[in-house]
Amino acid sequence: MTTVFIFCMLFLPPKNALGLIDEKNSHDPKLEASHTMTSGERIWLSLNSNDTSKGEAPKSSSRGKSGMHPDDPHASKGSSKSEFLYEFMDEFQPLSERFEINRSTNIDRATFVQINNQAHDGSIDSAYFLGLIYVYGLGLTKPDYPEALRWFKEAAMKGHKEAQCALGMILYNGMGSIGQDRKTAMRWFYRASVDSKDSYSYWLLGKSLYEGLRFEDIKISARDAAAALKIDWYEWYEDVHDNASISNILAAALFTIAEGVHQAKHHLAVMFEYGLLPYDFWKGNTTVTNDNSTHQNTFSPNFIKANELYRSAALEGSIESLYNLGLMYTYGRGVPVNYSRAVDLFRRAASSQHSPSMRYLGFFATQGWGQSNEIPDFKEAIFWFSKCAQYAPPYVKELCEYDLNNIRQSMEEIETTYYSILQGLVEGH
Repeated sequence: MTTVFIFCMLFLPPKNALGLIDEKNSHDPKLEASHTMTSGERIWLSLNSNDTSKGEAPKSSSRGKSGMHPDDPHASKGSSKSEFLYEFMDEFQPLSERFEINRSTNIDRATFVQINNQAHDGSIDSAYFLGLIYVYGLGLTKPDYPEALRWFKEAAMKGHKEAQCALGMILYNGMGSIGQDRKTAMRWFYRASVDSKDSYSYWLLGKSLYEGLRFEDIKISARDAAAALKIDWYEWYEDVHDNASISNILAAALFTIAEGVHQAKHHLAVMFEYGLLPYDFWKGNTTVTNDNSTHQNTFSPNFIKANELYRSAALEGSIESLYNLGLMYTYGRGVPVNYSRAVDLFRRAASSQHSPSMRYLGFFATQGWGQSNEIPDFKEAIFWFSKCAQYAPPYVKELCEYDLNNIRQSMEEIETTYYSILQGLVEGH
């Protein structure tokens, strides 16, 4: 019996190991410190008062934790300038990669002079390229957002759809010394969507609505905007009078037509998972209620559709969708709890340096979930917490360092207890 007791002490995880996952709750916001808004932090504030696993649609906040500007006095501890810049660049880069330009593009002096001269001579494309050079700081000592804004506006005024989106993104986020102006940004996203019918502009416009803006903020009615954007679904739900619900429906409609933009598909999945849309929205049902007594035509979670969309977005390159799929298998949201499947998904996301997935892998290792023979593996946990601390943005990094120190301390306590018991046994003989 003594040998068995010592063996258990060696492998038993710390009591309430590191404040681990509470399986009674759908998602634990303390663990969901994702470095992007797309893991659902838009609704974190409501999770303490609403159990989304029971089908209650969480209340919408105007903007997620990571969506706040780092200088915003209301920004949470999770907001930091490096994290904010990472998010902006990650979202901005698809606009420039269409032209095979990114942060690592080499621009020599001769090329810069040529593009600059052409832009001053009225070339729309050159004005846009010059804006990209200033955003990324290519060939410069650092990015120059005011100059980027100037040249993006030059091209945007002449109808350049990528420039319209780029201009809107700088204003929406308030980069550098440029003040945040989300309403003006939304006007540019709307103009690009109506004039060019560009998938990325649909995504940006839908995201504006998802994060709390309304078409009325840019002096246009939701009905007129839907007509200009050729969104027929608005007619089916015009009896919904809640502004947040209308904005969500229009945002989702835009996400569905943003073809090839996996961020849009991921956001749509999040909306289905958390009941921010009518359950049968995808089928175009015409009767909508806020009564959650039945699934049909109600604002309630549709885990089946969420899972389907997460899978599709993951195949298109969405790391956040891999992560959210892992969460669904972790908490049994629409699927049976399957820790092995969750570990596989988290590992795939972690291979792309997704720090929240690394943190979950660390937690799972401390409990033995998804591990070989279901035995806790503290070395594995230390590995993942260390990787998380290495790659995470500041707020998540702080959490992972805390987890790492905590588990090391727990291991030291276990070792001390082991030797104490061993010494007692020896002295007893």
